[in-house]
Amino acid sequence: MNFVNMKIGTRLRAGFGLVLAMMAALVVVVLSNLSSIGNSNRHMVEQEWVKADAAHTINATIRANARRTMELFFTQDAARVSAIQQRIEINTKSINNAVQVLEKLMYTDKGKALLAEFKEKRSRFVQSFDKVSKLLAEDNKAEANKVLIDEMLPTLDAVQDTIRGIVDLQTEIVEAGGADVQQRIASTRSLLIGLGLLAVLMGAALSWWITRSITRPIHHAVKIAQTVASGDLSSHFDVTAKDETGQLLQALKDMNLSLVGIVGNVRQSTDTIATASGQIAAGNQDLSSRTEQQA
Repeated sequence: MNFVNMKIGTRLRAGFGLVLAMMAALVVVVLSNLSSIGNSNRHMVEQEWVKADAAHTINATIRANARRTMELFFTQDAARVSAIQQRIEINTKSINNAVQVLEKLMYTDKGKALLAEFKEKRSRFVQSFDKVSKLLAEDNKAEANKVLIDEMLPTLDAVQDTIRGIVDLQTEIVEAGGADVQQRIASTRSLLIGLGLLAVLMGAALSWWITRSITRPIHHAVKIAQTVASGDLSSHFDVTAKDETGQLLQALKDMNLSLVGIVGNVRQSTDTIATASGQIAAGNQDLSSRTEQQA
């Protein structure tokens, strides 16, 4: 359908509908991007940060247990020894819980490999740790010191190297995730500005076009009506539109033609009346002359 021939109401509904559709599309796109950003943030908070915290917990707690084990070499008080051993057991449970978290949430191949390496090295560390604890319980500090230096501390270094690798990996993942979120925020901002400007421009263009398509024919109709009102029936114009303004122009054209016909008929009747009046006047004059002659 030709846009010019559309009804004014249909034209207005189409224009406003298009603008509203663009605004709805803008809202949908922005909400979709915000949802994606929210999912990324949730993933970092609920997984990546949790894994990083678990890795830091393991690293700190293993070092704490190593330090408390060395305290046993210099502690003679039985109550103090018991408290240290209880603290070591609590720390061991904390490490086990953190390892379970890493096993549950680790999904990259590199992370899984580092975790498997950590568990293998930790197993050797635990063996040397238990050996030192047993020797200390037997009050064999000399042999315990030898195992500490030859086995426990080297395996502790290996375990810490591995757990630091996990910490570094999680740091890289979190930083990459943060950069991705920032990039998505910037992209969403640019998209929002671009689509908003496009909607404004299209709305302005549509309003100008629709207004022009309505006001120009109306101005033309007003001019024709003013011309007819001044007594000039010589206006000639073509009607190309079929909307309300086109119908108005067609009505004015039909009215103009009707008035031309009416004026023509009036003129013809006037001429006929003038001729008859002239004939009557001539007859009266002739009758008067004959009356005078007779008199």
